[in-house]
Amino acid sequence: MSQVHSFGQEKASFYEERLICFIDLLGFKDAINVSKKDTQVFAALYEALDELKGERLVSLLHGSVPVITENGEWSSARAAEAVCIAREHWPLVATQFSDSFVISCPAENSGSCLLLLKSIDWLQNIFFSHLGMLMRGGVSKGQLIHEQGGPLFGPAMNSAYTLESVGAIYPRILFEYEAAEHIGNALGSSPSPIFTTFDGHQALDLISCLALKNKQKPQSWDAFNEQLSKIEQDILDNCATALPKVRYLRDRLNQHWQSGQS
Repeated sequence: MSQVHSFGQEKASFYEERLICFIDLLGFKDAINVSKKDTQVFAALYEALDELKGERLVSLLHGSVPVITENGEWSSARAAEAVCIAREHWPLVATQFSDSFVISCPAENSGSCLLLLKSIDWLQNIFFSHLGMLMRGGVSKGQLIHEQGGPLFGPAMNSAYTLESVGAIYPRILFEYEAAEHIGNALGSSPSPIFTTFDGHQALDLISCLALKNKQKPQSWDAFNEQLSKIEQDILDNCATALPKVRYLRDRLNQHWQSGQS
């Protein structure tokens, strides 16, 4: 015990101030049960989770960062060299285990914080559009150790997990007040997908993110509405007790339309 205590003392000073998001897939247990008999569901789950393993996920996220080429033109950082540059300037660490994802970044790096925000939206859209699955999560800011392929622990992890497991309930990502304020400072005058929920939290969800993108580049909600209806029907057929979770998104979408927004 004394050796463990000494080891802990030695490592305590290495905590970093980081922004962290803990994400959990909803309905994963039900999907696993279906996958035992449906090979297509099994293949879809395997391919998605294999593709989104920590190291690959980080590469995918950095590959979407816009960079300036030698010719002075903006381009997506798809080339290996450009991805390395993006990683150097906007570091992220990602861990995936079972149906959970953890993404974190140095809190003092505003570019990384904004990339983390983008990563949340990217992930929720991947699972919503391609697998018909929803997610919830929590974002906190504080002391954390998070190494790629290595240790993941700290007070900030505990806070993010508690937000997800206790507070989120519905398919949304809750933010601790300090984390939401930190993101707001990083965004500056740019619009934010974070809003105040009916129960007093700071959060983002599929609706708020798509609504923000529609303000920047108007597009139809038809594809989103069609996919949401499919998920509603699937839950009604297979796990009716989970219906309130998807109805949360339906209510949010109806409220958005009733407000007269595009």
